[in-house]
Amino acid sequence: MTDKKLLLQRFDAIKVANFNESLRLEGLQPNKNKAVLNPKLVAKLKELQRLNG
Repeated sequence: MTDKKLLLQRFDAIKVANFNESLRLEGLQPNKNKAVLNPKLVAKLKELQRLNG
């Protein structure tokens, strides 16, 4: 494997790890089923919609 491919793989792995860590810190869990949003996220979106009128 070339150095560029290795760097891209590492970058992608770090990006995914950071995303998962940010979800964990916010009390959310990553969803494997992308058709259904996390209930906490849905509640937050509804709250924001209500506040913005």
